[in-house]
Amino acid sequence: MAVDGPPSIEPGVVTFPAPDDSHVVVDVPPRGQPSFSSSVPPSSDFAPAVDPTLPALDPKAEATAVAAAARRTEGKVNWQVLALILTGDLLGTGLLTVPHAYTQLGWIPATTAIVALFALTTYSGIRLFSLRLPGVSSYAGLFHAHLGPTGRAYAAFCVHALLFLFVAGSLQVAQASWRALFPSICGAVWVGVVGVVAWIALQARSMPAIGVLGGVAVVSAVVPTVMVIGVLRADVLGGARAPGDTSLWFGGVRGAEGGGAVVALMDLLFAFAGHAVFLELVGEMVEPADFPKALYASQAVLFLFYIVVGAVVYATVGAADWLTSPLSLSLSPATSRSTAIMIHSLVILHVTSEMVVDGTVFIRVVQRHLQPVLQRFLHRLKYGPPTVPASGAMAGGTIAATANAEEAARVAPTGGTPSRPSTGRLGALPPRACDQEPTFQVAPTTDWTPPAVLWWALWSALTVVAIVALDLAIPSFDDLCGLAAALIASQTSLAWPSALAWGRTDFRWRGWRTALGLGSAGNTVGDPVDDERHAMKGVDPQGHCAIIRGRFSSTLLLSADVGVLVIAAAFLLAGTAANIQDIAKNGTGVHKLFSCVLARS
Repeated sequence: MAVDGPPSIEPGVVTFPAPDDSHVVVDVPPRGQPSFSSSVPPSSDFAPAVDPTLPALDPKAEATAVAAAARRTEGKVNWQVLALILTGDLLGTGLLTVPHAYTQLGWIPATTAIVALFALTTYSGIRLFSLRLPGVSSYAGLFHAHLGPTGRAYAAFCVHALLFLFVAGSLQVAQASWRALFPSICGAVWVGVVGVVAWIALQARSMPAIGVLGGVAVVSAVVPTVMVIGVLRADVLGGARAPGDTSLWFGGVRGAEGGGAVVALMDLLFAFAGHAVFLELVGEMVEPADFPKALYASQAVLFLFYIVVGAVVYATVGAADWLTSPLSLSLSPATSRSTAIMIHSLVILHVTSEMVVDGTVFIRVVQRHLQPVLQRFLHRLKYGPPTVPASGAMAGGTIAATANAEEAARVAPTGGTPSRPSTGRLGALPPRACDQEPTFQVAPTTDWTPPAVLWWALWSALTVVAIVALDLAIPSFDDLCGLAAALIASQTSLAWPSALAWGRTDFRWRGWRTALGLGSAGNTVGDPVDDERHAMKGVDPQGHCAIIRGRFSSTLLLSADVGVLVIAAAFLLAGTAANIQDIAKNGTGVHKLFSCVLARS
């Protein structure tokens, strides 16, 4: 028996019946040779004659398919690299602020807050992932799909402001570290140095390069933190510095930098608040469905380091009035010069590396909105406004000019086309550049041609200049982190995922696994424009929210969403009020822009 199949054989297993419970199985894999097995003796009349040779693949077609697959994954990363990027983006901020938060909160409140925020931000991150829609790769796009243009404008403003503050906080730590190393040099010099170094780091652009910086950020956050803990422990045990008391409950440092318990809670929220770029990063993955793996891995590492570092430092120095935020500035003047240089240099390396993720996302938005406008302005400045004749032959969206003005004049009143063929004396000339304005587009991050690199250099330079100006206006790192967390991170990292899921979830059986990124429900919905970039799992066939099933599961998730919204509202109101009061109490440290006295001692 011969098996004749279609030209293209789909992968699968084909079983042929045979007498006496015998069988013939042909296993057709996606690639390679099919396997054949049979329990029928070769001499039997029922023994099939199977030709296991697949049709030869066209080398040119196969090369084209391989190249297309490579283009779809070019510049994208797997979940392990993304986990490294997420960890590097947040780890240093937490390690530099968590110890001081312990001094404000005490043992039980600080530890409870870290555990609660770990659970809340992990839950809200997965809820945000389950709300993705085809073609949506940002919070602004998600708000537009649910709330229209007004919602898009509001979300875009909040997210971009938060990213701006994230980068500003990182640069502020770098500036403080430079000044700690060289206190005799004018502070305005370090503002410029920080800006230049940040601008150089932001030229990474592509996700694989940012992944490398993510690894650098993790190492350069852990090593100096361990070194600082060793130095502080030696100072306390050696009697060089007096430790403070520890407390089970609130009652740490009174009136010290940081503004109290509420601001300390905002600092802890800031240490977990990476949700503003989650949707953008999902679109940069080879397999977007693997995002929960990256999130769980990153959150677990952050939680472990925050708990360990916060507890160890608090147990070592207590609520000492000389313990500051960031932690690296708590070194005493007696610390050896070489140790101080190594610690501050690693901190500078870390904050420069970690701010690349948020800075790159922010600059992409700025470039996408402003570069076409600038290019259009420059084009009009050179060629004048576009002119489209009232009539003529359309060719590729532009007016085709003819070589014979008399023929064009005869044709124009009727709106027709030249009666002669498109060859010879009346053949159509190339479209004129001034007839229609070209379409201006931003080059992808994988484009390293000189124009693409120069445009990115321009927008990153303008962004860094604006961020440095903000650093001059808000002198306290704690104030900057706390205000950003209270006003915006409380929404992006807690409130928005639960609020957008409210009333838009189909509660059915077993869907809770989908909501937590542990399973799939419904069919995979892809973007017809870019199916690889926006591949989705765990959504209903219409591309709406994740399918959540079961009365118990729906009640549990509904209760969780309500609880998250209440906590987010408390953080927003109480945190904003506390941080504004703290900024007013500390006052501005800027006497005069670009003066050598930038901060009051």
